[in-house]
Amino acid sequence: GHAKDAEARATPAEAQRVKKAPAGPPGFLIVASRPRSTVWVDGRNTRRQTPIRPSSPLRLSPGKHRIMLVVGRKRFKFTVTIKSGETGRLVKLLPL
Repeated sequence: GHAKDAEARATPAEAQRVKKAPAGPPGFLIVASRPRSTVWVDGRNTRRQTPIRPSSPLRLSPGKHRIMLVVGRKRFKFTVTIKSGETGRLVKLLPL
């Protein structure tokens, strides 16, 4: 049970923060970058590359998310705040 281990490690404050996350339908994120990059969300590889268009956005729970754009060995980190039912956009010219 890895899940139990993770729960045991979370401090009470962290556990409360997770519970307080706004409930409700997910929000969406579109991502564009130059040059093209692979998009990671909260440390997880979405296996998608920019551009992530409005026709097939990323679905994210409301709240803050860490977005990482990976180009070769370079990593660019950003934070986005997603609102329920709304589409956020992250548009970046990456300094390569």
